[in-house]
Amino acid sequence: MKEAKEAYEEQVQRIEQQIDDREKAIKEAEMLLKSDEIPLNKTIETSLQKTIDIAKADDIEIPKRPREIKEIYETVELMKGLDITEQINDLKNMQDELKDSRIQYKLLISPKEEFIVSRLKTVKNIDKIEAATEEHDPNGQLNKPGGYTAQIYFSSPLVEDEYGIFTGDVIEDGTDCGGSIEVYKTVVEAQRRNEYLSTFDGGILSNGSHTIYGTIIIRTSEELTASQQKKFESEILSALTKLE
Repeated sequence: MKEAKEAYEEQVQRIEQQIDDREKAIKEAEMLLKSDEIPLNKTIETSLQKTIDIAKADDIEIPKRPREIKEIYETVELMKGLDITEQINDLKNMQDELKDSRIQYKLLISPKEEFIVSRLKTVKNIDKIEAATEEHDPNGQLNKPGGYTAQIYFSSPLVEDEYGIFTGDVIEDGTDCGGSIEVYKTVVEAQRRNEYLSTFDGGILSNGSHTIYGTIIIRTSEELTASQQKKFESEILSALTKLE
């Protein structure tokens, strides 16, 4: 009987500890969600909230200890199946994902030109990289009010120069020879620029793909297929947001 009671109490302590750990993880997750910091992947917040709701709805009742030894051991075996370790780990792992995603977003808020260039050098489908200067800026918007604070052009072997129109000067050839990264001071300025680029989508003056992340716009060549643009953009974003 003593051994049976000890086996039962061991399971009770284990389950109660897990319940406490889960409650702690839930509170930490809720506090994290209250922050106004923006994640790169906003779906993580929604997923974390769903995980919290599921955890809160999972009410665990610890069975009372029977009087008979045999029944106690049977109850102990049933209690061994009450394990919420995976649930606790999910809460903790998703919190880590959200924290990392928020750090990644901050990397895309007014990044320095040197940072962009250094990260682009790690993308395998990028060849030449050149940053626009006030003396060599096709759009003439560098450092002007509402304009970009950096404009980095790059060429890519993914783009074939079928008609020999590229000069070899990445800035002169522009986004067509690969793509570019435009950096703005604020999200609003980046949004205005992205909206302007959208007015040309689908037309003869289309500028290729363009997506805003934080205060930057990642652009890829119109000469690429839609699937190539999407994959190329994803590779560039991964390089820019890699956590070291």
